[in-house]
Amino acid sequence: MEAPRPRAARPQHRNFGCLDRTQSDHRDVLSFQPRARQRRQAREISEIITHLAFYAGWANAMSAVAIAKDVFAARHIGADQLPDVSAIPLPIDEVAEAKRATSVEAQFGAFFPGVVQYTTDVLFRDLWLRPDLAPRERSLVTVSALIANGQTAQLTPHLNRAMDNGLTQTEASEAIAQLAFYVGWPNIFSAMPVAKDVFEKRPH
Repeated sequence: MEAPRPRAARPQHRNFGCLDRTQSDHRDVLSFQPRARQRRQAREISEIITHLAFYAGWANAMSAVAIAKDVFAARHIGADQLPDVSAIPLPIDEVAEAKRATSVEAQFGAFFPGVVQYTTDVLFRDLWLRPDLAPRERSLVTVSALIANGQTAQLTPHLNRAMDNGLTQTEASEAIAQLAFYVGWPNIFSAMPVAKDVFEKRPH
């Protein structure tokens, strides 16, 4: 009678070690990169944090600023290598922007004129046109922030905008899968029906 084969040892996952790493372990986005690429990535990170201030809240953005400042200092990346406050804006689709602004004005202008004005002047005619983060990446950051914060009511227009900006359905699907581990399954399962509806209604 053949002796039973020893069972392969199962890997030991103690406390999901990847979740137990210190904050410093997540500060190596710029590690092992050529200097020119480090500077370019630093500019993008700076713009991502600026963008998230509007879509994830100032408190979250300011917490990220403190960490990014230390990372940049450790990489000898100075303020002169980061995006200017004022920059030459990217071209704007005036027809699409006029349609968006008209819709928001019609819904909310009589009751919340300040928000409507800031949405046009600051958000869509300034922040979204800053050149150091490509529109596709800016859209991906926005969609990620909305899902992370459970803001599915805003997901349809922004996911459509992301795909208009070049994000593919496969990339959007993978982003949602990645987010599941960082923002929790409930947020993802709230977002998936909305994303599925967007995918199904997009022209193929």
